[in-house]
Amino acid sequence: MKRFCCLIMTLCMVCPCAPGAFARSVDEIRAAWQSVRGYEPLHFGELIFVASDDYSGEVANRQADPTRANQLTELAYQAADCGEAALAIRLATEAVCADPECEPARLALGYEKHNGHWLTPYGARMAKRGLEWNSQFGWIAPDDLPRYEAGERRYRRRWISADNDAERHATIKDGWQVRTDHFNVTTNHSLTAGVQLAAKLEQLYQVWHQLFADFAIDNGELRARFEHHRVPGVRSRPMQVVYHRSRDQYNQRLRSRQPRIAETIGIYFDHEREAHFFYSPDDTTDATLYHESVHQLFQESDRARRDPGVNDNFWAIEGVACWFESLLPQPSHSYGMCYTIGTPTSGRLPAARHRLLVDGYRVPLADLVALGKPQLQRRTDLGPLYSQMAGQAAFLMFDVGRRGAMVAYLKEIYTGNADPASLANLTGQSYASLDAQYREFLEQLPQ
Repeated sequence: MKRFCCLIMTLCMVCPCAPGAFARSVDEIRAAWQSVRGYEPLHFGELIFVASDDYSGEVANRQADPTRANQLTELAYQAADCGEAALAIRLATEAVCADPECEPARLALGYEKHNGHWLTPYGARMAKRGLEWNSQFGWIAPDDLPRYEAGERRYRRRWISADNDAERHATIKDGWQVRTDHFNVTTNHSLTAGVQLAAKLEQLYQVWHQLFADFAIDNGELRARFEHHRVPGVRSRPMQVVYHRSRDQYNQRLRSRQPRIAETIGIYFDHEREAHFFYSPDDTTDATLYHESVHQLFQESDRARRDPGVNDNFWAIEGVACWFESLLPQPSHSYGMCYTIGTPTSGRLPAARHRLLVDGYRVPLADLVALGKPQLQRRTDLGPLYSQMAGQAAFLMFDVGRRGAMVAYLKEIYTGNADPASLANLTGQSYASLDAQYREFLEQLPQ
């Protein structure tokens, strides 16, 4: 009780308009957000910020705005009172972007303060062991950094050369292990490549969580986060990601598990709970990285059952992952590090528009929801169909009202409770009406 009272006092001191001071409807919260946010929203697609932490870093020389942070924090707590998890998490994240020292927003997001720095739960655990995150070498002791930069590596209780260290990690079974809050990356390419991939995945997690917290968090956990600042501890089993040195090694390693592996540039094995990728010197594989990692994020949430979508509605599982192929990091914004998603010229959205409006290709939604995974994957029109599924996911996620139905729909699919009528029931509209609105959505997109 004493700790809870202290937190409430801290909250009131940091945020003069204490969260929960007066009730607002969700529409009023969204309207207030529009008036206090420090940026212009996109006409199509979304701009999503990530909180500064070890994995994302901080924008240098950025001016903090405590007043805006307090306003956004108040709205975040009101959204939590309304049971709107994604909105609450997003507002709290933007509060931290406005002021990285905004304590109530940091606490609601699960950060812990250690020696004057806000750390993630796993980062706090590492800090207690005397380790800090380095963007090249991962978790190391600060005193070891000069030797790492000079080309040495700590191996057990002694120091060896970087070349010797690379020889010891030449195969994937002996690869470097890079652990973060949500992921464990195994790689035989290089320690730095593993560290950079792990950081990129943590930023993806922030984006996914802001969009799908209503999928991942129930009302009890939401209240615990915002009323008592209790968040789940460090994952006992982080999501496993294997990062192969080259495409050839990726193909050789996985051919026995997937005979057509050479046709892929990334894959998630849901039964084994492993994602596999290979090193690429540029960002050309990022779309697949996001696609497969989103499969992993949904599938390894607490609510997901094995083999979702096996009987019907499989399109939505693939559609939302295809939508994430449009995720693009943006140059540092004065308001913080950010991404765009669902913009008209990104991912498969240009192809979705062309397929329907130029080629006349479409699979009616009433037919699509009846397809389970085996039936969908046996089709001969997978290229254009995947573009359509990306477009339909973007359509459902674009409008706030439809978005709530889409998230509820995904919940039903992943928990095994969906049937072919689920999406129509959740949106309150016929599939013919949704098909017509999808066409109108694509017609409005700028080319």
